[in-house]
Amino acid sequence: MAYTPVQVHIPVGINGLDQRRDSSSSPGSYLSCVSPGQASSISGRSSNGTAASSPQFFNPADFKPLRRPKTTGEEDNKVTTANRTMNYAEEIQLLKQKIDDMGKEKTDLLMDVFESNSVCHEQAEQISGLLKKIENFALEKESLEANLEEASKHIQGLKARHFDEVKSLQSKVDELVLKIQEKDEEITLLKCDSSRSGKNIKTQIAEMEKKLLEEKAAHDKNLLKMEADYALRVKGMKDLVYEVLRGLDRTELEHAPLESPPPTPDWYQNVERSQLLIQNSERLFHEAKDEATSASLSTIQCQENAISNPANELKELEKYYVYLRIYS
Repeated sequence: MAYTPVQVHIPVGINGLDQRRDSSSSPGSYLSCVSPGQASSISGRSSNGTAASSPQFFNPADFKPLRRPKTTGEEDNKVTTANRTMNYAEEIQLLKQKIDDMGKEKTDLLMDVFESNSVCHEQAEQISGLLKKIENFALEKESLEANLEEASKHIQGLKARHFDEVKSLQSKVDELVLKIQEKDEEITLLKCDSSRSGKNIKTQIAEMEKKLLEEKAAHDKNLLKMEADYALRVKGMKDLVYEVLRGLDRTELEHAPLESPPPTPDWYQNVERSQLLIQNSERLFHEAKDEATSASLSTIQCQENAISNPANELKELEKYYVYLRIYS
C-alpha cells in the first residue's frame, strides 16, 4: 500500500505563536502520529538545534506503533492494567514534551523565515535598484555611442573641410622658411659690411688720435714759446721802466755821482705808472693764455667727438645686426 507524504501542522496553545505551552498543559494541542525521530525533521531543524538542510514531511510508512511486551499467559496475569497505564502515561508525557519542543522549533523556524523574508525583501529592493541602474547605464551607453558616432562624422567632415587650409598653411610655412633664408643672407652681408666699416672706422679713429696727439704737442710747443716770449717781453718792459724812471742816459749814469739826489714827485708818479703797466701786461698775458688754452681744449673736444662718432656708429651697426639676427 502506497502512502502520500503530508505536511503536519501542530498548533501550540490557544493564541498560536504568541503563547508557548509546557509539557504539563494538554488543552489546545493534539497528538499526531509521529515517530520520535521525525520532530526535528518537520520543524526544519536538526536534533542539536541547528537548521536542517531541507524541510521534511511526515510519512505514514515511518510510523511505528507502540509495542507491547510479548508475554505468555502467566506473564499477562502478572502485569496489571495499572502498570500498562503508567507506561502509556509516561510515553504520552514524552510525546507531549516532544510536541512542545517541536512547537518551539516551529516558532523559531517561523521567526527565521520572517527574518529571511525581510532580508530577501531588502535584497530584492537592492536588485531592483541595480536593475534600474543597469537600465540607466544602458541608456547612457546608447547615447554615448550615438554621440561618438556623431563626433566621428564631425571629425571626418573637419578633416575633409580643413585639408585645403592645412595645405595653404604649409605653403605659407614654406614661404616663411624662404624669407628666413633670405634674411640670413642679408644678415651675412650686413655682417660683412659692418666688419669692413668697423675696420675703416678703426683706421679713421687711429688716424684722428695720431693727429690729435700731434696737434696737442704743437699746442704745448706754442704755449711754451708764448711763455718764453712773455718772459722776454716782461724783462724788456722792466728794463724800459727802469730806464724811464732814471730818465738818464747810460753816459750820465756812468758819470753820475755816487750819492743820488732825493727822488722827486714825478719819480713816484713814474713808478706807479710803471707798476700799472706791468700789471696790465700780466693780465693781458694771462687772458691771452686762457683764450689759447680754451681754444685748444675746444679743438681737442671737437676732435674727440669726431673720434667717438664713428665708434658710436659701429656700436649701432652691431646692435642692428643683433636685432636682425634675433627677430628674423
